[in-house]
Amino acid sequence: MGPGTLAVALLLMGGAGVARAQTINEREGPLSFQNQVRPGDDPVWSGRGEMSLWTAVFVSKPAGGNLVSLSPVGRGHYDIADGWGGHFVIPLSYVDVSAPMDPGTTLIRFANLTLGAHKRLRHEATSGTVAFDIALPTGWVPNDVDPDQQSAMRLAFATSAATHGNRRLWLWSPERLSLVLRGTVSHRVAGAFDVFGEAAVAPMIPVGDEGTDTHLFVEGTVGGAWVVPELLRLGIGLSVAYLSSGMPAGSEDPVQTSLQLFGRIWLDNLFLALAFTMNLDEPAGFAFSDGGVWGVHFGVGSRF
Repeated sequence: MGPGTLAVALLLMGGAGVARAQTINEREGPLSFQNQVRPGDDPVWSGRGEMSLWTAVFVSKPAGGNLVSLSPVGRGHYDIADGWGGHFVIPLSYVDVSAPMDPGTTLIRFANLTLGAHKRLRHEATSGTVAFDIALPTGWVPNDVDPDQQSAMRLAFATSAATHGNRRLWLWSPERLSLVLRGTVSHRVAGAFDVFGEAAVAPMIPVGDEGTDTHLFVEGTVGGAWVVPELLRLGIGLSVAYLSSGMPAGSEDPVQTSLQLFGRIWLDNLFLALAFTMNLDEPAGFAFSDGGVWGVHFGVGSRF
C-alpha cells in the first residue's frame, strides 16, 4: 500500500474515529443485547436457543479513492434453565482500501471473541436481562508487518465499529481485554408495541502495544418497536456511546450518538433482518457528510 492509500486510511480513521460495534438484535430489538430472545407469549425459557449470522456494509470514495468495509458477525445463545444461559459473539473485520494510481490493500481480521452468561427476568408485560461478557483480545495488530499494513488493520477495526454506530466498542478494540456488564429492559404496551432500553459499562484493558491506558466505555440506548408476535418487528432506537480516553488525534468529542432503524421477519423458526445505522455526530461524523460513516446491516438466523 503506497502513500496515496495511507492518506486515504488516515482520512477515514479521522472520520470513523473510535467506533463501536454491532448492530441489530434478535427478537428483542436491534438495540437490546445481541443474544437476547424475547420470551413473548411463551413462558418456557428452558432450552431456547438461537444461531445467526450478520454483516454490516459500508462503502465510501474518499479523496477519489475507494473503501469497502464488511463486518461479518456470528453469534448465538442458549438458555439452559430458569432464565440462565450463555452466549457468544465472533466478529470479523474486512476492508478493501485503495487510492488513485494505487491498488491499495485488502485484508480480513478477527476482532474480539466475546463469551458471556445471562439471566432473564420477566414480570407480566415487562422482561429484562442482565449479562456479563468477557471480550478476549483476539483482535491483534502484529508488530512484524509493514506500518502501512498496520494502518490498514486499525482502519478495518475502526470502520467496522463505526458502521455499528460506535456501539459495543469492546468487540472492535484491538489488543484489549474487556469486562462488560450489561442490562436490558423491555415493556410490551397494548400487545403490539415495545418500549425498550439498554445500558452497558466496560473497562477495556490493554494487553499489547495498542495503548497503555485502561479505557472506560459506557453506552445507553432507548427505543420502540411495533410488533406482530412471532412474525414481524419494526422499530427505531437512539444510542449514546462514551469513551473516557483513547480518542483519535484531533478529536475532542468523546460522545457518539447514532440512530438505528430496524426490521425483522420470522418465517417459522427462521428469520431475516435488515437495519440501517446512521451516525449523527463526531467522532464518526454525520452519516451523509464527507467522511461520515453509516452501516447497512443484514441478518439471517434460526432459533431452536
